[in-house]
Amino acid sequence: MYGPMSDPVEQAEREPREPTPATSDTALEPAALRALLVLGLAAGSVALIPFELVGSWIPAFIERNQLNPAYRLSMILTVLIAAVAAMAGGGIFLWRSGRAAVPRLTRLARICAVLPLAGLVPPLLWWAAWPDPLVGALALSAFVLAFEPLLRTSLVALREARLELPSFTLRSAARLRRHAPAVVTAAAILLYAAYMIYFTILNHRHFNTYSYDLGIYDNQFWQALHGHPFRSTPSLRAGNWSILRIHAELSLYAFLPFYAVAPRAETLLVLQSLTIAAGAIPIYRFSARRLPRSVAAMLAVAYLLYPPLHGANFYDFHFQPLGAVFVLFTMDFIDEGRTLLCAAPLLLALGCREDISFGLFFFGLYLALEGKRFRVGVVVAVVSAVWFVTIKFIVMPRFGTFWFADMYKQLFPAEDHSYGGVTKTIISNPWFVVRTLLTGDKLRYALQVLAPLAFMPLRKPSFWILLIPGFFFTILTTEYPAATQIAFQYSCHLVPYVFFSTAVLLAELRSQPPGRQRYRAALVTLVVASLLCTIRWGAIPPRPSFQSGFSQVRFAPLDEADRNLAAEVAALAAMVPFTASLAVSEAELPHVSARPECYALRYGFEGADYILYAYRTGRNGSDKAEAALKTGNYVAVAARRRVSLLKRIK
Repeated sequence: MYGPMSDPVEQAEREPREPTPATSDTALEPAALRALLVLGLAAGSVALIPFELVGSWIPAFIERNQLNPAYRLSMILTVLIAAVAAMAGGGIFLWRSGRAAVPRLTRLARICAVLPLAGLVPPLLWWAAWPDPLVGALALSAFVLAFEPLLRTSLVALREARLELPSFTLRSAARLRRHAPAVVTAAAILLYAAYMIYFTILNHRHFNTYSYDLGIYDNQFWQALHGHPFRSTPSLRAGNWSILRIHAELSLYAFLPFYAVAPRAETLLVLQSLTIAAGAIPIYRFSARRLPRSVAAMLAVAYLLYPPLHGANFYDFHFQPLGAVFVLFTMDFIDEGRTLLCAAPLLLALGCREDISFGLFFFGLYLALEGKRFRVGVVVAVVSAVWFVTIKFIVMPRFGTFWFADMYKQLFPAEDHSYGGVTKTIISNPWFVVRTLLTGDKLRYALQVLAPLAFMPLRKPSFWILLIPGFFFTILTTEYPAATQIAFQYSCHLVPYVFFSTAVLLAELRSQPPGRQRYRAALVTLVVASLLCTIRWGAIPPRPSFQSGFSQVRFAPLDEADRNLAAEVAALAAMVPFTASLAVSEAELPHVSARPECYALRYGFEGADYILYAYRTGRNGSDKAEAALKTGNYVAVAARRRVSLLKRIK
């Protein structure tokens, strides 16, 4: 798509900029007509914007073509008048100036080449106008892909006319130029951390977090703090080390001292938000070594505005986002040449989850193949491969198996329902694999991951190797919708690698001759794409509808009902002896999960001494509580307006 043989803009850049006066009318007419047409489209598109900024008619207009006839007529007339006026003005200029004016008019049209897209922006920002996520993703992606080549045409024309845009580097005092980007980045990190801490805790106190997965992790941290390694009773009621059959999250112990300060679920939300925010630091440092510091700050801010990161940050607590940050620090230290210093984040990344090592293996392979850090790349690849094989296929199976291989169940051959079977299918039947990939949900997901970065991670084949792990853990899955939604944590397998690729590509574009303007166009497109995608899919600023995990995040302040429910849950939980086993409904469990025996009621009440549940419908576990009452083995010992406590009597 972006190769030199297929880029008409770059081809035009290699041709003479000042066409010589034509010698015939037929030679002049096409160029003049094209210029007039572009000017008309630009004027009409700009004239459309005031209409789009007034009222709330756009959703019905985009989705069902519904609009007040009088308003539609006035909009059409305004657009036509603006377009005709621009074309007439250009025509009069040609008529009065003759053939010599054609190059100048053509240059003006090229300067305005990006303006025909202006009127398309406001509809893209209306969430309700695109109820089909795939259609919305396609529309936004098409805009981003069209914006960059048109902007590049405008920038080349501006350069020819000696009307340069302001430089992206600061022109003020040397000290300000040196320190301002770092200050901006630090401020953005602090603002992001404060924003996410406040709203994730608020969302939790709205009872919008669940046993899967915040309650599971809160209990796992609490158990580790009290001498029970890798035990989490909401997930598995077995003893110590049992969680290793699900995931090997050894880096839990690196965070445990911080959790010990305030051992409850809110602490995990704080730790997750702070760690994710810190990921902007290595992005800034890595980028600043090859790009202007101001551009490095832009990339760091783009990371903090990245919608897939927001979904992971709000969805309870997980180790993939933390692992992504440690991978970024590993990349930064390797790039800086501090190979010994990178050992710490590398080990922390490997310890976050067994599958993080899969991505690091391909990163090491990339470094080795590129030849820039051959020895370090080989070491990273070998260490990651050994870690992955040892943990995934030797250590974890000793503690049992879990269902995660079923995420690929369509790829299982009849004789082998395992990861090995998936590999057999990929090798022996690639066309079947392709069939499972060609779905609307997977296309939408790929666009949502890549569009905020203007598709830069796809522009060099050498970058594709970095996308393999994320591809394996997300798009390759079958019948597991969570893996292909940016509302979940799985996108973090891609986050460090797409930002690494983007920084490297921008540096390569910057090294090209300045007259090409590819670097500036790519940079501006990145900024525009990041803002549009954040407004469309992100969680900043607060909005009425933002999905994280399986639910909509609630940004509204706590109301009396929330406070009353919290008080009721706390009061009933206090009635349960601390050593007794307690089964709890979904949304209430993370609020009482810091105890020795806490079970997820949705999966059954068997073995529980007490049952605490809210009166809700759905899969929250209230149906299991009602079934427990019917057995005659439990009686209600306390009830409040919205929750009840049962005790086992037999």
